[in-house]
Amino acid sequence: MSEELTAYARKRKRKKSLRILLISVLVLALLGTAAYFSLTRFFVCNTFSVQETSLYPAEDILSVCQVEEGTPLIAVSKKEISSAVEEAFPYLVDVQVEFDLPNSIVVTFTEDFGELALQMGKELFSVDCELTVLAKESIDSTIPRIKLVSENVSRCVVGEKLVFFDESVKNSLLSIIENLKKAELFDKIRSINVGDKFDLRVEYLDRFEILLGEESDLKLKFSMVKEVIRDLEADATGRIDISDANTAYVKLDQGAT
Repeated sequence: MSEELTAYARKRKRKKSLRILLISVLVLALLGTAAYFSLTRFFVCNTFSVQETSLYPAEDILSVCQVEEGTPLIAVSKKEISSAVEEAFPYLVDVQVEFDLPNSIVVTFTEDFGELALQMGKELFSVDCELTVLAKESIDSTIPRIKLVSENVSRCVVGEKLVFFDESVKNSLLSIIENLKKAELFDKIRSINVGDKFDLRVEYLDRFEILLGEESDLKLKFSMVKEVIRDLEADATGRIDISDANTAYVKLDQGAT
């Protein structure tokens, strides 16, 4: 008799467990259906906002995002949108796409117009401080940049790094940029000339042509240049020869003080 009761108890326990399992599956199915319904019917794109830019109309940026009103947010690929924007608009970098629940998509980015302008024949290229070519644009562009002078560039392709016939010229250019920034002079430079790696030059505002000579001791050279300029009159113009890091030779224009 006890064995029959034990078998009966086990059978009831199995039925109870099966019933609990079926109920759990049903509840999960209902929850999944409800979640799917919410994601596809409630969490949909009704508003698409784009950060303001000084160069591109917002409508143009929206057009490449290709997300129609009413699209479920679950079906929107943030990565595809950011890639499309960066590819279509070369001056927009670090594009971020976020969902502002329940119904909005927000696109933000950083504008990078490039700090350098390199003219190759009749074409003008914007280049950043890492020497990545950002875009090709009109030769009469008014975007303020530092003019890069070099006849040593062997390859200039949008989206790629500048390639030089002589790798040491690239290293000299990068060193000049780095040391100008450290000396807090970069924003005052109008041109960088690396046409001759033994006769490197930069132009300070519209006031001084600075002869750097070779790449060596740039930190010390720029430090001395700052001291020299600080000691000159505010309207002084001319040439500063700092080819020798130990001595700065100043030749002022006629009439300058």
